[in-house]
Amino acid sequence: MGKLQDWSITTCLFLFFLHASQTHCTSQSHVRNRLYRSKRGIGSSIDTSHLNAIRRLSVSLSLQNISGVNQQEQKERDLIENLPGQPSVNFKQYGGYVTVNESAGRSLYYYFVEATNTKNSSPLVLWLNGGPGCSSLYGAFQELGPFRVHSDNKTLYTNPYSWNNVANMLFLESPAGTGFSYTNTTTDMENPGDMKTAADNYVFLVKWLERFPEYKGRDFYIAGESYAGHYVPQLAQTILVHNKNQTFINLRGILIGNPSLGKDDMGGYEFLASRGFVPEETFLRYKKSCGHDNPPDVATFCMDTSLNFEDILENMNKYNILAHKCLNATLTNQSKECTTVMQSDPCGERYVEAYFNWDEWRHGCGDFGDSYNVRTEDDESNGCYGMASVV
Repeated sequence: MGKLQDWSITTCLFLFFLHASQTHCTSQSHVRNRLYRSKRGIGSSIDTSHLNAIRRLSVSLSLQNISGVNQQEQKERDLIENLPGQPSVNFKQYGGYVTVNESAGRSLYYYFVEATNTKNSSPLVLWLNGGPGCSSLYGAFQELGPFRVHSDNKTLYTNPYSWNNVANMLFLESPAGTGFSYTNTTTDMENPGDMKTAADNYVFLVKWLERFPEYKGRDFYIAGESYAGHYVPQLAQTILVHNKNQTFINLRGILIGNPSLGKDDMGGYEFLASRGFVPEETFLRYKKSCGHDNPPDVATFCMDTSLNFEDILENMNKYNILAHKCLNATLTNQSKECTTVMQSDPCGERYVEAYFNWDEWRHGCGDFGDSYNVRTEDDESNGCYGMASVV
């Protein structure tokens, strides 16, 4: 198996088309583009320091029984007997925390569902949503997980196309501050970064495998979308660097869908302008003025114009321009009839937000304590971090 770690990892660069792509976290690309725009300001640039720093990364793996934690007992506590309102299923699911930095009090929340068939031989897949700061519970409950949320925000229905039909699916809330993941150190939120995220995700994975040792050496893939176009390859690189000293993470490939790999939105904006979704004059002004090397006054103009673009696009579905918009996200007393994955509700993400802020879920699926801060979607100061506190 050692020789497997010396090969150039097969990068499965799939621009895969999820059926649920029309129900992405609507703020995901919006937040990502705002981040890029802010980095285009005067004297700023995209941080690429992680490319060199990852090799110097010193991961403090005090894995001697993980600070005295009995991992088998913790795994049993993480077992979710039933999610509130879920139909009967034939697989196990778990949810809980893994501490990635004890001194900072930084812990990441995970949701794990076993494969429906041949779980003992099926690969392990880690899923990361983008943002940065969008909860991976979106991926679990709107895209590729086993359940979807009804319009009553209290009952679930099954997704027959769930990835856990063929793989053991691990959904990770990352970085700290996303969804149910948290930190007790204020500076962690003030000074985030891709390198810190890659390090935390690696520590999480190593410790999680101590809790679930049956997956050590299992074929392992990392998958994600949008800004996870950064997270996924950076975590893969971290694993390969550290696999020189251990080989129980059997990384076989990565999958990134609709990935954010750069900061050029010109093609996307041109497409939308050609379809009449944004004014042509707005696009022409943007195209004329906004290149990669602009003087400070033009750079400021370009940032303002691109943010106006995003404001126009925020309430439409860029991933499927023919899909219906969510015009009325009002929750219903009873679930709507004939709701299926093939006839999805365009307001589905609102139901997911409500479901994960429902006290019944929070009390039954994790020890979240009293310190968890419930914010509303109006709090946009931290992008997706503020989306109804959870997603």
